[in-house]
Amino acid sequence: MNKIEIFKKTAITTFSKTKFMGKKYSPEILIGTGIVSIVAGTVMACKATLQVEEVLDEKEVMKETIQETFDNKSLDYDVKSYNKDLVVLNLQTGMKLTKLYIPAVALGVIGISAILGSHNIMKKRNVAITMAYKAVEKGFNDYRGRVVEDLGKAKDLEYRHGLKEIEVEEEVTDDKGKTKKVKKKVQTIEGRDVSIYSRHFNNSNINWASPNDYNRLFLTNQQNYANDILKARGHIFLNEVYDMLGFERTKEGSVVGWVMDNGDDYVDFGMLDLWNNGYLLDFNVDGVIYDLLWDRDGWMAIGSGHREQDMLNYPHLYSYFWRER
Repeated sequence: MNKIEIFKKTAITTFSKTKFMGKKYSPEILIGTGIVSIVAGTVMACKATLQVEEVLDEKEVMKETIQETFDNKSLDYDVKSYNKDLVVLNLQTGMKLTKLYIPAVALGVIGISAILGSHNIMKKRNVAITMAYKAVEKGFNDYRGRVVEDLGKAKDLEYRHGLKEIEVEEEVTDDKGKTKKVKKKVQTIEGRDVSIYSRHFNNSNINWASPNDYNRLFLTNQQNYANDILKARGHIFLNEVYDMLGFERTKEGSVVGWVMDNGDDYVDFGMLDLWNNGYLLDFNVDGVIYDLLWDRDGWMAIGSGHREQDMLNYPHLYSYFWRER
């Protein structure tokens, strides 16, 4: 390979990399361009404003000259010529003012167009990410379905959350009041759970109580309450369930949840007693429901289907979701 071919290949490779990087960072580039253009346009508009007074003063001088000429009866200067000159003067002044502001307006238009272009690119990328996520989610759910079909739900939970079966001793009291130790097998979990939605409900939670029976009652009641919300308004987000249970909200929780006629049609916390480590909550979310709640005009598709009536029935809901958007 001679030097010319090497140079050509290097140039093509460099161009391809530059083109790719430009496309990758096009939203940032457009945002930067938009900001710089708008700032530059504002500066130019300020400079143009300083010259407006000069143009208007020049107009007044010319207007006075025309008026003096018209008032001089010795000159052949009729009303028609007078009115024509005033019109021409106004047009010329308007053109001068327009020329002063054209660069500023042009930069403003470029800046706004660049920002809108950046927004459109990010919007398309977000749609693509959502579709990719749904494809991965579907593949994972199909995989879990095959595991459940072949090995059962117990094995599915074991593989998904890294559950481990151990043998422990527990003191029990019989009917005669005698206490004895018995061995039993329980499940425990080591390390972090693999599901980004599941949570540990244990003594670190503000709602934890003693004895443990109270905790299961609390979780059951909250699960029933979440199902009531789902049935009443047709959907519920995972973040809302986190609020009920005392967990912090997450970014994922603002877009996933449950929707009627789109999955199981019920909320299940998947409560798994981890013996000495509280409960593992494995929520049966339907997946991403954010895009299912809006029609093409950006209105919430809930309730009776009538937008105005829905806004009257669920004003808190509309304000909540517009804030989430």
